Amino acid sequence: MADLHYPRPCGCTGIRSCLVCEGKDVHVKNASTGSEYLQALWRYCYLCGNIQPPPHIEMGQSSTKQPTPDTVCPDHHATQGFRLPGIQVIPEFITDEEEMEMVHMIEESPWKSSQSGRFKQDYGPKPNFKRRKVKQGGFTGLPAFSKPLVSRMTRLPTLQDFLPVEQCHLEYTPDRGSAIDLHFDDFWLWGNRLVTINLLSDTFLFLKYETDATSHGAPSDSGTNSYYRQDNHDVRGQQEEWLVHELLIPMPRRSLIILSDDARYKWKHAIPREAITSQRIAVTLRELATEFLPGGSKEAIGQELLDIALTYEGTVVP
Repeated sequence: MADLHYPRPCGCTGIRSCLVCEGKDVHVKNASTGSEYLQALWRYCYLCGNIQPPPHIEMGQSSTKQPTPDTVCPDHHATQGFRLPGIQVIPEFITDEEEMEMVHMIEESPWKSSQSGRFKQDYGPKPNFKRRKVKQGGFTGLPAFSKPLVSRMTRLPTLQDFLPVEQCHLEYTPDRGSAIDLHFDDFWLWGNRLVTINLLSDTFLFLKYETDATSHGAPSDSGTNSYYRQDNHDVRGQQEEWLVHELLIPMPRRSLIILSDDARYKWKHAIPREAITSQRIAVTLRELATEFLPGGSKEAIGQELLDIALTYEGTVVP
């Protein structure tokens, strides 16, 4: 067996890989999901919130149409679709000019190599998720350009009390085979809402239902435990052929995407390699978990981190 710690000309380690290191003398797992497989997945319509089969096909058939981020359902009043609590996509959350200004300011700071062909910038505390410890490290606050964006976010009903404590930038490009494998964002430190602004290109998010999310650290009382058809018929626990376990969420360029509740706690998410057709930058903001908020056992630590974050005077954490 090859040495998994063999030096690579990228940021990949272990079983993670990108197009730069694939084919080298390491055992790797690429983050390709398979375009044919993705074509057959159900899609979330960001115009009505309905989850529908791939366009122009019947259940049990295959789709020959490549999934695109602007795919919406043909009938926003359909009764056979599903609803999944905790997904919100807001198109054109920022303007063209704001996007270019954001990218310019992001590119002024250095990038670090990350896993699976990504590059990253971090503005946040330094956590040790295994030991459940967090410290300030080199965290000096969120970047200045985020302040008006967060103010705009809090005007949305679902984000009125949103207090971000961490901001992460991830760059994806097709020439590196950039992707991110199925995962849950940490439950111990990060709270209910994951908020992302999608820059430079359209893409889509792949979600897969996890039957035992609590084994991954999800709180046993998290989410709404609600999964239903558009006609309000509850389908929890049923094994009918149309029960959806995987789906695609469109992420149009300049859109804001919010994952919360069931979509956050019961469904893993990924960006497949096939979803990246040109350069993409994701700006993701996270809030603190309940334990770090007023009344929680780590309230003092949480307040200290928030006081730093909300100065909006931060630079990239080295």
